[in-house]
Amino acid sequence: MPKKGPGRAGNGNFALSDLSLEVVPASGKPTAVKLTDARATYQQNEGGLSVRSSIDADKEKSGWAVDGGGIGKDQAAIFGFEKPLEADSRVLIRMRFHVNTQHSLGRFRLSVATDPSADFETGKGSSQWLADGWEAVRQGQSDRLTSRQRAVLQDWFASRDAGWKERKEALQTHLAAKPAKEVKPVMICSEGVRPLKHHADGRGYPHFYPEVHVLKRGDPKQQEGVAEAGYLQVLMPSGDSKAQWLRQPAAQVKTSGHRTSVAAWLTDAESGAGSLLARVAVNRVWQHHFGRGIVSTPNDFGFQGERPSHPELLDWLADDFVRHGWSIKRLHRQILMSAVYRQSSAFDEKDAAKDVDNRFLWRFQPRRLEGEAIRDSLLAVSGMLDSTMYGPGSLDENMMRRSVYFTVKRSKLPTSMLVFDWPEHLVSIGARPVTTVAPQSLYLMNSPQVRQYAGALAKRSGGDISEIYRLALNREATGEERRSADAFLNAQSALYEGKSDATLRALTDFCHALMTSNEFLYLP
Repeated sequence: MPKKGPGRAGNGNFALSDLSLEVVPASGKPTAVKLTDARATYQQNEGGLSVRSSIDADKEKSGWAVDGGGIGKDQAAIFGFEKPLEADSRVLIRMRFHVNTQHSLGRFRLSVATDPSADFETGKGSSQWLADGWEAVRQGQSDRLTSRQRAVLQDWFASRDAGWKERKEALQTHLAAKPAKEVKPVMICSEGVRPLKHHADGRGYPHFYPEVHVLKRGDPKQQEGVAEAGYLQVLMPSGDSKAQWLRQPAAQVKTSGHRTSVAAWLTDAESGAGSLLARVAVNRVWQHHFGRGIVSTPNDFGFQGERPSHPELLDWLADDFVRHGWSIKRLHRQILMSAVYRQSSAFDEKDAAKDVDNRFLWRFQPRRLEGEAIRDSLLAVSGMLDSTMYGPGSLDENMMRRSVYFTVKRSKLPTSMLVFDWPEHLVSIGARPVTTVAPQSLYLMNSPQVRQYAGALAKRSGGDISEIYRLALNREATGEERRSADAFLNAQSALYEGKSDATLRALTDFCHALMTSNEFLYLP
C-alpha cells in the first residue's frame, strides 16, 4: 500500500465517512443500531476528520482520517452500541468513503467484544500469527516459526523498542533529505503530429489544408497553383536544385525532414544562404562589442541598408567563422584579442577631423552598458549575484539572479530595465537605442536596490579603498583618488556622527558614488 497504509490513498491515508450497523432478523426489515462512544488510536483532528465524524449525521463531507501522524502505522477504532445485541444476532455493516473515493481502507479486520470497557491494541499483521508465534517462542520452539510469524514478531517488538524507534526516525530523516530528481520542462517541437482544430471549420474552412495554394489577391477562391516548399532563389546560384538540401527521414520517423532541409540550406555557404548568414552573424557580434556593426543596419543587408565600412574585413570574418565550425565563442575571443578592440579611447583632434563619427575605428568608442549588464554588474560587484542557471523567470525586481531571468510581462516591466532603454519585446530589434536622460541618474541615486548593492560592496571590501576600486573598477586607485576618498569618508562620517554605524554609512555612500560613475557604467 502507498506509504505502508493504512489507507489506499496516494499518501497512505483513508477517510471513513460513515459507518453503520443494522440487525437483520430472519424475517422483516433490518433495524438500525445506533453507534456511540467512538474512540481511536489516532485521528487527524478533533473536527470533521475525527473518529466521531464517521458516525455523525454528515455522511458526505466528514469522516475518520489519520493523516499527519498516523500514516504507515496500524490504527484501530472502537464503537459502542447504544443497546446490547442478542447473542445470535445477524448484523449488516456498511462503510462509506464519500469524502474521497480514493481514500478507502487497505487491509482491515472486525472484532466483537462483550466488555463495554474493552480497549484496543494494534500490531503489525494478523493477531493470530502474533499469538501463535509468541506461544512458540515461550515454549522454546523458535526454530518452528514460519517466515510470516517471524516477521510479525519482529515488527511487534520493534514497534515497542525505544532504540529501534530512534533509529527509524533518524533513517527517515536522512532519506527525506535525499536530493530529489530535478525535473525541468522543455519545449519539444515536432512535425507529423495531428493538426490542431480551429473554430472556422463550420464556415467552409477545413481544419487542415493538405496542399497550400498561391492565392490571387489573397482570395481563397482564386487559386493559382500549388505552392511547393522551396528556398529564397536570390540566395541560390542560378540552376541549383533544392533537391541537394532535402533530407529524407528514416522509415520509422514521422517527421517530414523539412526543418532539417532548411537548416542544411541555411548553413550551406557555397550554394545556400550560409554566406549571408555568416556575414549577418559576425556583424551582430561586432556590433555587440563596438556599439556599431561593420554594416550599421544589422537588420538590412539589402539595397536600402548601409554599405559596410570594412567590406574585406566582413568577408574575412565570415569566411573564418564558417571554416572554424561557426564557433561563436571563438569569434568573441578573436575580436576581444584584436588590436582594434584593445586600443585607447583617447580623443585625437586630427583623427576626429577626418572621421568625426569614428566609423573607421581610429579609437575605441566609449559606450554605455545595456540595462541588463548594468544591473548584473551591480549585483556581481556587490557579491549578491545568484549565479544559478536555468529555471523559471521572475517578475520580482528584487531577485538576485541575472537580468535574463526577468519574465517579460507588458503590464509589469522592471523599472531598472526600462530606464536604460529596454526594447520592445514583440518586434525584432537590430540595434537598441542609447539615450542619456535624467531619469537614469535619478534611478541610480534613489533606487533602494542600488543602495542595497552599495552597502553590500562596503561590507565586502572591509573598508579597504584599494579593494573597492579593484572590485568596482577592476584597477588600482591612484594617489589622488585615495586622498579624495579619505576626505569624502571623513566628511560623510561627520554627517553621521552619533550613529552606531557611521563608518559603514559613509563607506556605503562612497561605494554608491563609485558604482554610479561613468567609469562603472561605460566601456572602457
